[in-house]
Amino acid sequence: MIELSKVIKFVNNQSDIVDINIFKSKNIKSHKIFGLNNDKESTKGQLAWISKKHIKEKLEKVTDFNGSMLIIPSGIFNNLEKLDIKFTLIETSNPKLLFIRIANYFFQNLSKNEWPKSNNFFIHKKAKIGINVNIAPGVTIGSNVEIKDNVNIGPNTVIDNAIIESNVSIGSNNSIGLMGFGYEKNNDNFYEPFPHFGKVIINQNVEIGSNNCIDRGSLKNTIIGEGSKIDNLVHIAHNVKIGSNCMLIGQSQIAGSVQLGDNVWVAPSASILNGIKIGNNTFIGIGSVVIKDIQNNMSVFGNPARVLKK
Repeated sequence: MIELSKVIKFVNNQSDIVDINIFKSKNIKSHKIFGLNNDKESTKGQLAWISKKHIKEKLEKVTDFNGSMLIIPSGIFNNLEKLDIKFTLIETSNPKLLFIRIANYFFQNLSKNEWPKSNNFFIHKKAKIGINVNIAPGVTIGSNVEIKDNVNIGPNTVIDNAIIESNVSIGSNNSIGLMGFGYEKNNDNFYEPFPHFGKVIINQNVEIGSNNCIDRGSLKNTIIGEGSKIDNLVHIAHNVKIGSNCMLIGQSQIAGSVQLGDNVWVAPSASILNGIKIGNNTFIGIGSVVIKDIQNNMSVFGNPARVLKK
């Protein structure tokens, strides 16, 4: 359990989150926080948040709350200090971010994966492994791999032909750095494979979920930019270059030699044709099929994808 006063002190130190106001009830039920929940199902001792989209100016979403701490968006209600509540209420410009900060600081153990201690993994003697690299059972690491410090690798992931920088998290059942899909038909109508000599470069602070495939480059490297996040069931083909802080959501497909700028959001089941260039700060909507280059600061949707917002 966490003392409520410690949580409030932590909140007050988040200087980059603006418009934080804390309303402390005199009739508070609990002075300790022991867990997290959604706002509808929270009980005594739990923390929750409500987004601007879901609060919809309904004050009862606040007054009917049964937990011990609730975070709401600022600027929705007036005179919150006059409410007769029995919990600590916080309003802020970004309730979700503040909730994430509290959860990750005080309750990180609730989301941490712990695999059984085992030597049931396979590392080639030529592979280079850094300090504090956690390797789960069933992992296979090939000869042409360098893994820097503070990397976590989940069960049954296979890695070869890759450089993985520090502070990277990789889930289970991933295929990273194996041969991509490239062929040329000969005169006898048979397909001959295109050679793959490149690597996969995964930069710092990248998070990769489970069941993803990231192909090695053919004549150059496949690159995942710093801070980018990859969901589950994503395919990234050979020679792709992904910028910094990109978000690739489940079942999205990035074909060969695609270039994503920085801060690109690729929604579920979106597909991007090989060789396409996507600008910075671009949003690609759910199920979109991108067959033309997209400039910076665009939002596209549909099949084929069309610009709906600049």
